[in-house]
Amino acid sequence: MIKTHQKRGFTLVELIVSITIIGIISTLSIANYRKGSGSGELTMAIQDIISEIRKTQGYAVGLKELDGVFPLGGWGVRFERDSSKMIVFADFNDDQKYNEGASELFLERSLVLSDNVFVSDMVLGSPGSYNYFYISFTPPDPSVQMGVSNSPGSPIYNTGHGTAKITISNKSGDTKIIELNKFGLIDVE
Repeated sequence: MIKTHQKRGFTLVELIVSITIIGIISTLSIANYRKGSGSGELTMAIQDIISEIRKTQGYAVGLKELDGVFPLGGWGVRFERDSSKMIVFADFNDDQKYNEGASELFLERSLVLSDNVFVSDMVLGSPGSYNYFYISFTPPDPSVQMGVSNSPGSPIYNTGHGTAKITISNKSGDTKIIELNKFGLIDVE
């Protein structure tokens, strides 16, 4: 009887195939993780924006004062296209806008947890894109005024249109739309 000696181990081809398979699986996992992370940032930004709008609406309902004075025009929020920031303002002169450099600034807050999410479009009623979008809450109801403009200090308030849409995007190309109506209700598409 002849004894054969069995070889144990891997050949070079088997080793290369195994490493290639591991590399492909790792690449796909990392790509899916990054896409999920960007989508998560977008979702968190939407929640952050809605929370800030609700808080601003609460300031108007609660008659919140700033430096001991109640703002005649209530409280508002301004969004800017291609920006990751929103401005919450107290409207002391009752013009439903944030006046640059005036004492109306209450809080400037970043929309998102990172710079990967930004406002990509704003539409009020009929089609047409603008650079700035304003929403103001005037007590006691509070009544809601929404306006748009292409320059920061001159919003056009259009009370005839009942809805506004703010498109929020991330750098991966994902988008969500926040829809606001004239009653102050918020929906996400």
